[in-house]
Amino acid sequence: MEKCPNCGNEFTKNYCNNCGQKIIKGNLTIKMVLLDFVQNVFLFDTTLYKTLAGLLIHPGDLVKSYLGGKKKKYLQPFQFFLLFMTIYLLVLNFFGDSFFDSINSGFHIESTKISKVELIQSLVRKNLNVLYFILTPIIAFYLSFLYKKSKFNYAEMLIFALYIVGTSLLLSSIVILVGQFNAKLFILKSIIIIGYFPFAIIQFTNSKSLLGILKALSTIILSYITFVLIIVLIAGIYVYGLK
Repeated sequence: MEKCPNCGNEFTKNYCNNCGQKIIKGNLTIKMVLLDFVQNVFLFDTTLYKTLAGLLIHPGDLVKSYLGGKKKKYLQPFQFFLLFMTIYLLVLNFFGDSFFDSINSGFHIESTKISKVELIQSLVRKNLNVLYFILTPIIAFYLSFLYKKSKFNYAEMLIFALYIVGTSLLLSSIVILVGQFNAKLFILKSIIIIGYFPFAIIQFTNSKSLLGILKALSTIILSYITFVLIIVLIAGIYVYGLK
């Protein structure tokens, strides 16, 4: 008989029949850690794939299902957001140079200002995790403001924002990887924002009228204008502080 170190239950097999914990004899190994990670994150029977598939195909319906009480079926919104923000930051760290070079090539920047632009881009890259944490509640705020008659409160709008921003970060990661073969493909990142976000908002708010579409587009436009203004303000304070 084995005694579960987690709940104290006695059992005879490799897994506790009370809490489901696996019994590990001896010290942990790197192989065990990696195998546990793969089993819990990347196997097809996990909630990650169900959540991701739902958010890509019918994002509004999935979030409404989650808010309706089916929480066990899907990955938690903060977990989902943090997972794909981490993946995005890793991809951007290793492959982001060509992405920023593509952005810079679209603008005619004087040589005397190039160093300042690079300094600001470096600041943004180092603080993207904080910036995306700022963007998400901004989107939730404009959703709450423009959809006042909606049955959803700010907290529920925030959950929706966490899910769709997390999904957009995954799609952006794929774009950056694909863009290594052709820099012109980086424009897909903007198409994702312009296309996916309104699609998700319209489905979530069930506002398929012309007014609803305009509200969805306005939500994204206002959110990103506010987001950019915050970045410019922070960058301006940072650059001014270096003088």
